[in-house]
Amino acid sequence: LYGILYWLVRMIYQIELPAEAKVGRRLIIGHQGGVVISHYATIGDDCLIRHNVTVGGRFGAKDAPTIGNRVSIAPGAALIGAIKVGDDAVIGPNAVVMTDVPPGARVLAPMAQIHDEG
Repeated sequence: LYGILYWLVRMIYQIELPAEAKVGRRLIIGHQGGVVISHYATIGDDCLIRHNVTVGGRFGAKDAPTIGNRVSIAPGAALIGAIKVGDDAVIGPNAVVMTDVPPGARVLAPMAQIHDEG
């Protein structure tokens, strides 16, 4: 039954959240679509994950992220490897995080640049 329900959620909502992942209370997935969470990930309480976010290990390994409480993860972010994200951290859009993030920190990807053709 688990396998069928997991497949249905993955196909209909495009959210991959396996039963082995440790998820805290009141996790909010802000928009469905493109959310992938590793089997070995740990997510704290009151976190917000938006669309197209990856929380996973490197090359399928068991070294998945541990995310603290009240962490906000913006669209397109990727948290990869055995990293720890502290409480109240904010991960910005399209940020690729492969190192530990201290509590309350903001991680932002480089801003887009405008190049004038003329």
